[in-house]
Amino acid sequence: MGLAYTDLPIVMETVSANPATFLDALRSILTAAGWTSAAYLTGYVYACLSPQGFAVQLRVWDPADSNFDDCFAFQWVSSYDPYPEGLIHHLRMDAALTYFVWANCCSLFIARPGITHTGDFLPWSVFGGVPHAAGLTEPTPQCEAQSPAAPEVTTELWFSSGSDNGVAGFGSSHSQNFRSSSFCQRFSFFRNGMNLGGDAVNEGAALQLGVIRPPGYLNNKRPSGFESGILWVDSTPMASDPLISVAGIWYGQLYDACCLSKPMALEATEQIFETDGDILTDWVNYMNGVGFTAADGRFSSLLLLTGGPTVVENIAY
Repeated sequence: MGLAYTDLPIVMETVSANPATFLDALRSILTAAGWTSAAYLTGYVYACLSPQGFAVQLRVWDPADSNFDDCFAFQWVSSYDPYPEGLIHHLRMDAALTYFVWANCCSLFIARPGITHTGDFLPWSVFGGVPHAAGLTEPTPQCEAQSPAAPEVTTELWFSSGSDNGVAGFGSSHSQNFRSSSFCQRFSFFRNGMNLGGDAVNEGAALQLGVIRPPGYLNNKRPSGFESGILWVDSTPMASDPLISVAGIWYGQLYDACCLSKPMALEATEQIFETDGDILTDWVNYMNGVGFTAADGRFSSLLLLTGGPTVVENIAY
């Protein structure tokens, strides 16, 4: 397919998690990325549009909910009447901490720098938006056979997820998500008005990234021999399209993102040169797998575009 670049502004900042300033800081970032906003309860509702013309809304507010102390709420919502709603995801606020925020014209990724999950099971990441749809114009016969319930042309496509497990007080678990894994256990995924999302789902039914898996991985669930990633002979990794699927059906890919077949530290940077078109791009890593259950995040990275694509011209004299 090739990577899906928006070729529109991308904004990346580190902001305070102070509840007194966070909402306005986030609004400044999303406005700079091209989102529009209006007042909503104690926060804002945003609207955005993908390069393919797909729309979604995002509500961000302080619910003052004692079941989720010191948390702001994030909820992606359809832009079409009757405005179906996605799950509510929570993000913990703490004036002593910061958040890494990345946004383009139709996607938002937020996480506490250097953190996937913590032992207190508090929610430290949230993300969502509109992906690039593979079947926008006409589905192939293969896609129709795989998805007979909804083979029609895609007119709406959006998703959301995060580390929030949705349990009052956050209980004794967290939800795997793209911060820590190649799949999301608690997520919303809307296509043409139909919600394919789930809560506490297993890997097979989850929202997944199409990362490259090592041979034998499915037998022992451990990346034996691939702790440094899946590499070429010269020790360089492979970059691939960030395809996304639900329950094994592929719907498209993330904008301004790619998957790299090696583990990277959170917020680590990478530069990639594409020989097809002589394109140079700069990236930051969002995903790092931790623990036995962090499937595929232990030998893969999810990179978000920070600069480029820039055409590199070679001139011979």
